[in-house]
Amino acid sequence: MILNIGMAVLVEAFSVIVRRRAMIDRYPGGWPAFRRTIPNATLCEDDHLVRVGFMTPSDVEAFVSILEAGGLIFFRGEETEDMSVVDQHRGPTLPTPWLEVRTIEIFTPKLKVVACGLAGQPFDRIGFPKGWTYQGSLSEKSGFIAQDTLKDCFLPIQVVR
Repeated sequence: MILNIGMAVLVEAFSVIVRRRAMIDRYPGGWPAFRRTIPNATLCEDDHLVRVGFMTPSDVEAFVSILEAGGLIFFRGEETEDMSVVDQHRGPTLPTPWLEVRTIEIFTPKLKVVACGLAGQPFDRIGFPKGWTYQGSLSEKSGFIAQDTLKDCFLPIQVVR
């Protein structure tokens, strides 16, 4: 049973966010089979959403392809349906009206993380990956560069001999 509790999941780097109900209802083998597809230790969840994180767009694309092959729908018409890709700095990469992304202050002293939850729901709790710590995390110091921004990151240099 899915509870209507205000929860959210951590967003770091590129996060694939999957609607739990769609995954349970339509992914062949349900939750156990879905867990076997996860290629890393970034899984976190709440009562409505499941999140898996990646550092590169190509890894995101490969994971989304696996989920689509299992019957989940990424994009239909003008918006996402069963899953979304959320960039830690820019939010959802495609229109996702069912998802809300916020920067949240946690702990004392206050530390900032990005989280997402169902639109219109309070963010009372946040799901983190098992063993996650703020120190050294991408929330503390983002260390990835979105592929589409690489062209803007290179400046002409002059070689001095």
